[in-house]
Amino acid sequence: MNAFDGIITTSKKMQAIFRYAEAVAGTGQPILITGETGVGKELIARAVHKIGRPSGTFVPVNVAGLDDIVFSDTLFGHRKGA
Repeated sequence: MNAFDGIITTSKKMQAIFRYAEAVAGTGQPILITGETGVGKELIARAVHKIGRPSGTFVPVNVAGLDDIVFSDTLFGHRKGA
């Protein structure tokens, strides 16, 4: 099964993004996906996860409405008193 089966496109730019995502998915490096609302960031993230770490749990985080403190706590955790 192709990781990008859920995304329908004929766009050459999107197909280039798929190839790039496939290339970076197996590196184990963090990936930041940005874009306008509704462009499919989570679909791309799910596909990258499926390619790179299919045995782990996929946890999407929408950071659009988070302030700096909540953003940091959400991504890195929080210790009481820290």
